[in-house]
Amino acid sequence: MGFTSHLPKINSAPARLELLIAALLFSLPLGQEGLTNILLFALFIQSLIAYRWRHWREGFKDPIWILSALFYSYLFLSITWAEDQASGLRQMETKTAFLLAPLFILAGRKTWPASSREFGLKAFWWGCMVAMLWALSNAALRSWDAGALYISHEAGRRYFFAYTHLASPLMHPGYLAAYLGLGLFSAVELQDKAKKNWRWIYRLSIVFLIVFMVLLQARINLIALFMVIGLAALFLAWQRKAYIWLGLPLLPILALGLFMGLASEDMQKRYFQVPDFDYDISGTDFNSATYRLAEWKCAAEVIESNIWTGTGIGDNRQALFDSYRANHFWEGLNKGYNAHNQYLETMIAGGLPALILLLSLLLYYTYRALRQMDFLALSGLLFLMISLSTESMFERVWGVLIFTLFFPFLLMRTKESDSDVY
Repeated sequence: MGFTSHLPKINSAPARLELLIAALLFSLPLGQEGLTNILLFALFIQSLIAYRWRHWREGFKDPIWILSALFYSYLFLSITWAEDQASGLRQMETKTAFLLAPLFILAGRKTWPASSREFGLKAFWWGCMVAMLWALSNAALRSWDAGALYISHEAGRRYFFAYTHLASPLMHPGYLAAYLGLGLFSAVELQDKAKKNWRWIYRLSIVFLIVFMVLLQARINLIALFMVIGLAALFLAWQRKAYIWLGLPLLPILALGLFMGLASEDMQKRYFQVPDFDYDISGTDFNSATYRLAEWKCAAEVIESNIWTGTGIGDNRQALFDSYRANHFWEGLNKGYNAHNQYLETMIAGGLPALILLLSLLLYYTYRALRQMDFLALSGLLFLMISLSTESMFERVWGVLIFTLFFPFLLMRTKESDSDVY
């Protein structure tokens, strides 16, 4: 079924819901907060109009929403033992989608058209394509104006077609790389069902997505991608008794190696940075690996002092900055760095109970994906869980939205609802 064939079909509530979720998924990689907020509000209004009590009851009893609501509610409760409650409320505003987004999607799972998944994935894939073209166009214009491919910086050259400069019109490069990784897994599913010409377009887009992630210098995202591809290769080799699949992970690794051979010295340095455990935490000579070692050391000290209840959301960031000061980590303090690890970030704010709730939510999503044999959701979840180890993704709205919208959308079908809809 074609992508544009859905556009005129807005004469029913299910079709309007389908269009709204597709528009939301399209908008997410673009990083335009105003547009996404308008679409979220439209989805909220349409849900209130379309759903009856039986629909809401379905959403309220779904374990995905229950665990999301428990995680959100516990963090909200932790504001009561924080001193800076205004900061806590601002942080919880960022996380509101944990409470609402899964409910709006899961409550209507028996009303969504059977074509919703394919249509939504196509919209998300198109959003990724437009985002990459937008970023490349912006980089090309800046390069043209500067008359060079880079600008000089005290720390070295900064290329317009790489890292923060490339991602600047959209969002932080780590978040954009996470979106593009999920776009890649979406393309894998879409190409499997596409007609011949589109099948090759989706396959070429996979190459484009990997190259773009390399340009974003998203190392942990690429490591996560290679790990997921490696696990998929092991599964296919075992399932099909065709051990040629074990060579699958070598293709992107060889492509990355070739690219690195042609890359600039500055990009090579960033990719081949390794942790130096003898680093000077009070100095200025850091790379991204040693930055994280310093952040995690300070975060661990905060957690050790507040293991059971955390600092309370609101005091969490100041507590981390106080630890930076106590450890003389002046670079992290001056630049206001977070812990760069969502699991540590969650423990700082809410202690061990918050971490248990977060892990329970992630593990239930994984269980649901396995139970439904949804390999796109499973691959995406593994990719995201690895990425959370070096990014505090749920501290920004773009990390929260991709988790609370994309995965409930994929997993809203149960065996019971499938029999009703298909």
